[in-house]
Amino acid sequence: MSKLKMSWRGLKQVRRIFELDGLVGQNRALQNEVKNLQVSLENLQKRIEMEWGPEHVGGIGPIDSFYYGFEEYFRGSREDVKNRLKVYLPYVEQVRNIGAPGFLDIGCGRGEWLELLAENNIPARGIDLNAHMIHESRNRSFSVEQADVFEYLQQIPDNSLSGITGFHIIEHLSFNMLLSILTEAWRTLASGGILILETPNPENLLVGSCNFYADPTHRRPILPPTLSFMFSHAGFKKQECVRVSIPQDQYIVTGAPHSPTVDLLKNLSNRMNVGQDYAMIAFKQSS
Repeated sequence: MSKLKMSWRGLKQVRRIFELDGLVGQNRALQNEVKNLQVSLENLQKRIEMEWGPEHVGGIGPIDSFYYGFEEYFRGSREDVKNRLKVYLPYVEQVRNIGAPGFLDIGCGRGEWLELLAENNIPARGIDLNAHMIHESRNRSFSVEQADVFEYLQQIPDNSLSGITGFHIIEHLSFNMLLSILTEAWRTLASGGILILETPNPENLLVGSCNFYADPTHRRPILPPTLSFMFSHAGFKKQECVRVSIPQDQYIVTGAPHSPTVDLLKNLSNRMNVGQDYAMIAFKQSS
């Protein structure tokens, strides 16, 4: 009987040895998998640096520097941009006293709008992915953060903002991202809060056929009726479309007799003279 007990104990020990050996093998397999994941992560990081620049892993990279210079060259001086944005101040005044803490400017860029709001004693903060833009804005003492717009909005409490603005940002976004941002904007805005999104106007013949594509990071132009429907779908019913950046050189057809050719020229003239940018402006109304 004692021999049987010893034999049984021996079998149990052998079993434990095999179990331990199996665990050791699993551990080695997991270690190899971790090493492979580390290699994959390093390769992905290198691809991100090559594609987007090292700012996504710290610092200001060549893509950020390029786009900062691109904005300086094509968008105009700070004063020019500020003067163009003044058209939105009367809308902002309508939400000054609704009780929410302030504005969030998504894709704040060089901070012209933040500066304009500060000059009018309206509290605001901004976010942007471009590290160079963030660096320059911080040098001007603006409250800014380098962040993804959707991830940032998700962290904001419900009904806590008086306004959200975005100037020439939505044409850089995917369709799904834009829908998600509109949903988050509705959630985070206080009752009576305002949403202002400005974008190039493809109704303008030069913009829709040519100028829009000067920016290599643009995805696709968005027609005003399309953006209006997207606003409505997200819950924004009280809207206004404001067409801005009217061309200085007006192409006007006048004094000609009525004919199909003249009608065509007048239609083309209207398409040339319409605002090169437009903004969809909406207020959040409690249901």
